[in-house]
Amino acid sequence: MKRIISSAGAWGYGPCATLVIIIKKLSIVYEIDFVGNGVALEYAYMHKNLFKKIYKDIEEVKNEYDLAISIIEPTILLWADYYNIDSICVDNLYWLWDWNEDFLDKIDGGIFNIESINDITLIRELTGKITKYGDYSFMYSLPKKVFLQGFTSDIPDNLNRYRNNTELVEPILDISFKKKVKKDKILVSCSGMKNPYVSGEDIIIYIKLIKELFKDVINDNFIFAIPEEYIEISKEILEYENIYCFTHGEMLEKINEAVILFAPAGMATMFESIAYNTMFYTLPEQHDGNYSNYKTFCDTCSYLSGCDIKKNFPQLMLGSRINEAQHYAIDEFYKYYSRILRGENKSLINILKEDINKFFKQEKFYEKIDQYTLEQEKSAIKLNGQYQGVNQIITFVETL
Repeated sequence: MKRIISSAGAWGYGPCATLVIIIKKLSIVYEIDFVGNGVALEYAYMHKNLFKKIYKDIEEVKNEYDLAISIIEPTILLWADYYNIDSICVDNLYWLWDWNEDFLDKIDGGIFNIESINDITLIRELTGKITKYGDYSFMYSLPKKVFLQGFTSDIPDNLNRYRNNTELVEPILDISFKKKVKKDKILVSCSGMKNPYVSGEDIIIYIKLIKELFKDVINDNFIFAIPEEYIEISKEILEYENIYCFTHGEMLEKINEAVILFAPAGMATMFESIAYNTMFYTLPEQHDGNYSNYKTFCDTCSYLSGCDIKKNFPQLMLGSRINEAQHYAIDEFYKYYSRILRGENKSLINILKEDINKFFKQEKFYEKIDQYTLEQEKSAIKLNGQYQGVNQIITFVETL
């Protein structure tokens, strides 16, 4: 039996959810372990039935595997390369990278090859300092194959040098929880807030921002998805009890029951919402990839459909209202939100609140929601395919 070691980047729950979908299929045939940290490790423990072993540190992992699977996680790829183990990678943020050619020449030329497992952290830190997210370039230089969910119509030009080992696949989704039910819940997902670049204080700031946006419209149909350690403080801040931490399957069940999903613009979340016939409404940015996600998705769908589809995807993002926010580093978003909560920039928070209030107070509310849902599905139909991404990846794994 082939043994697989897997890992996911700690960028909220998106990479972890992608990994869980793939592992569910592979674990029928293969023995699979996990290594990771932060929110990815927490998520693995939430789904521990899928893994034989779960490791907290790459140095604990022994050289006894046939394949390494990475979801936006360079460490496991550097480890696999050191031991000459085959690897594959799924990159859910591939349109975000902006590495220059000189830097990639050095990466591909092997200048940063590791001589010991202890070098991995140092190499990541070094390449990350040379250029923004430079350590993530190993996701292209090291694996046998890189899979990109088709959020764009083609591989970006700046990744063209990796075209021969890169493949666009259909969305990697689990639609087994799609059932015919009464859709009347309003789901607000902040479950992806945790990532290596966000502090606990930042997360509290974001929850307070959500309170400010929704305080005039919240009702008993609302359900909030929050990381487990922030549930109790979220109940205090939001003055509301329907706040939970969901496993991947539970989250999909809630999306299926929801008439609207409010969430930041994450690739997996947007695809899931459309696949489950639930309207998607974009929350303010939690990290510097959210605006890029939204813009890339809308631009690609507009190109494929021949018309501007942005009107079908309402949003509350800073990047669409403040030009410089399109280039904010992660910490700048939380500094801005903090100023809003202190009473500064009142005009912007009032605009966002007015957008939310008008949305909920419109006549024939549920009919309008149904129309939005239909238009969103039509907008993305040429992009979404048949959600066969996981099968395309497994077909490749079986050839190794």
